[in-house]
Amino acid sequence: MRNIQSHQTRTGDADQEEEEEVTYDNVNDFTEPETEPKSPRTDFATRTELSSLREKQKNLTIMGSFLMFNEGYNKCVEVRSSSSSSFLELTVSDCSPDSYAQFFHWLPGDRLMSTKEGLCVGVEGELASVKELLLFQCDTERALSWECTDKTLLGVKGKSLYFNYGNSKKNIATLFVGKLAWSRWRAKSLEGKLQAGGACAQFCV
Repeated sequence: MRNIQSHQTRTGDADQEEEEEVTYDNVNDFTEPETEPKSPRTDFATRTELSSLREKQKNLTIMGSFLMFNEGYNKCVEVRSSSSSSFLELTVSDCSPDSYAQFFHWLPGDRLMSTKEGLCVGVEGELASVKELLLFQCDTERALSWECTDKTLLGVKGKSLYFNYGNSKKNIATLFVGKLAWSRWRAKSLEGKLQAGGACAQFCV
């Protein structure tokens, strides 16, 4: 309901009317008109389309991915959350082509990327033996470049430090100077086929 009040004052013989004051008894008198709710059918179609796009993006990312396989111990590298920091770290587990956390992909610059996380393997700070391998943005200096020597020996490019698992009390992957079984890795396809040579075979050579 709208109430209009007029106030008058007299100056000499003339009446002067002040500006009208407008008040509303109920704020709901001037609420915005309600928009028409979306149809449940429209919401469902939107969700379906988004789900389809995500699946297509995932499939494109998976193309060229492989499992990092240790033949000596029959294990594969796997990404996991760190118990001591905010970074993601690397451990090993039974190989599973259904585990997205075990998928890796070579990028230009010989950088090793976790397909699931979109992050690359590297270290925090200076290179050293038994330094934890963690995941970082691939365009930063902390992401390392890798090379394969002696067929299956996977090491930091130009350094005598290797991708190793068996020398950490925390059961995580580290850099290591040793060249034995835990520093040797091969590439296994998502179909379970073992690739010839080391982990770099057909990917970053």
